[in-house]
Amino acid sequence: MLPEPCELELLLRACERRLAQAPQDCSLWTNRGVLLEQLGRPEEALTSYNRALQANPERSEAWNNRASLLEQLGLLEDALESVQQAIALDSGPASYWNTRAIIERRLGLAAAVTSARQGLEREPELQPLRWTYARALLESGQPAEARTQLDWLAQRLPDNPSLWLQLAELYLRLECPEPALEQADHALALDPSLAEGWRLRGHALFNQGDYGAALGAYEIAQSLGGLSGDLLEHRAHALAHCRRTEDALEAYEQAIALHPRPGQLCCYQGLLLTLTERFPEAEAAFDRALRFDAHLADAWYNRAALRSRLGESEAALADLREALRLDRGHYARLALVDDDFRGLRPLPSFQSLLS
Repeated sequence: MLPEPCELELLLRACERRLAQAPQDCSLWTNRGVLLEQLGRPEEALTSYNRALQANPERSEAWNNRASLLEQLGLLEDALESVQQAIALDSGPASYWNTRAIIERRLGLAAAVTSARQGLEREPELQPLRWTYARALLESGQPAEARTQLDWLAQRLPDNPSLWLQLAELYLRLECPEPALEQADHALALDPSLAEGWRLRGHALFNQGDYGAALGAYEIAQSLGGLSGDLLEHRAHALAHCRRTEDALEAYEQAIALHPRPGQLCCYQGLLLTLTERFPEAEAAFDRALRFDAHLADAWYNRAALRSRLGESEAALADLREALRLDRGHYARLALVDDDFRGLRPLPSFQSLLS
């Protein structure tokens, strides 16, 4: 059990009294950094680790602690450099390899898998490292091996809801909604206040085609503070499937406000508006999608289909040409069977475009 804040403050004061007598003591500066981190004072903690390394640049623990803190602050390149220093000084501790793997994961580096393996060779029972390894495997497209690691953890941490959430996410990536639902429910049985558990439960139900139940799960997740672009997007999809068009359009709009590249969400709005025959609004939605992302082939194609449906042949062909330029294989096959292009198929220009 971690000490209470008042106990941490007392320990910090004692450490600082000792530092007043020994200002070059690297261990004291390192310990002070740890205490400050636990008290939620990261900038002061970073200064303390820097002072420790000024006193003794060979202190690998300080380099590792500094790296972990920099990672939490989002300074990933500096964090990676710091943990490399720690490992160069002492490659033995598995926790150093865990720190490196975590940073590499966040940087999107495949080397995270190798770093995690290096750590597990040194300490196979280190559970945080198993977590890191499982996540790195999942992100590098190795779901079967990730499941092996998560099963290993499940045997040792059966009451840890985070583990069951990881398993639920894994099964969703494997497109296995039934076991994903079981794992999400297991996590929620342990802690029903987990917004992430309700979000994943919603995804599993959605993938099973139970859109009403999925919508209920998403709304519980949102009420628990799990607001995210992903949640709002999937809630919008569920609302659309439940034929609640206006609510779905509003949910897409909320998701657009949170998404860094919302073009595809605008495209979904356009598709929904097309289905409900609100054609001017649909065209405006596709226009908006292309303002966000001019390389979004889906928006070019669907605007082409809409314009073809409205009898705007030249504009439809121009949009279709752009969609084919961006992704010919997919959209050429689609255009050949899409009823929206039925009126264009006899035209030589259409046939030439798809030949």
